Amino acid sequence: MKVSLGRSCLALAAVLLAAALRADAGALVVVEWFPQPAGSRIINQPQVAGVLRNDSHNMDLTQTFTVTSSGSLAAIGFALGSSDGTPSLTLSLYRMSGGIVEAAPFATSFLPREYFENIGPQTVPIWAYAGFSSGTEVTAGEQIAFRIQSPFAELWGPRSDVLPDGELVGFPGVPGEDMAFRAYLIPEPTAGAMIGSALCLLLTSFGRRLGGIIGRW
Repeated sequence: MKVSLGRSCLALAAVLLAAALRADAGALVVVEWFPQPAGSRIINQPQVAGVLRNDSHNMDLTQTFTVTSSGSLAAIGFALGSSDGTPSLTLSLYRMSGGIVEAAPFATSFLPREYFENIGPQTVPIWAYAGFSSGTEVTAGEQIAFRIQSPFAELWGPRSDVLPDGELVGFPGVPGEDMAFRAYLIPEPTAGAMIGSALCLLLTSFGRRLGGIIGRW
């Protein structure tokens, strides 16, 4: 137990030292605890200044943003404070129509208690990720909202509104603020890539048939 505690303390000290060395004046650095998801990072708001909400009651926050490229949303990263006591977290994606968030989500990701237990003893902000496997196609210029719901969680936000066309909904008293978050997108294949893939499949099929004919000879 003493060895385990000692290693945890050393790990925490190393993370805090790294964060302090890399931090910009007036901002904290969010720790890279998990590997980043697949896809291109199309939204990046890394700087944080304080806790958005730390409540014993249910958390329910919605953040809107505009997609810059067409493809599939692979994941949303958010700046998590202390993971201690977070029982679970659900992140849902919504489309927007006329500036209004639609009633039903088009994709949902659930993070169980085990996800947060694996983070460790850190209390500095940490990037956590909610991933999506399919059904998250979006178009460049489309406005999307993601909603975070949890019985208890601690999230972080930037010092001021730093995202054009973005809005934090469901956090009274803080107009014009955003969440600290990342959005990852797998770009849709270009016409050339699609033609190339089709040609490869055609050549592969032709080669198999030709091999079968030669084999029969």
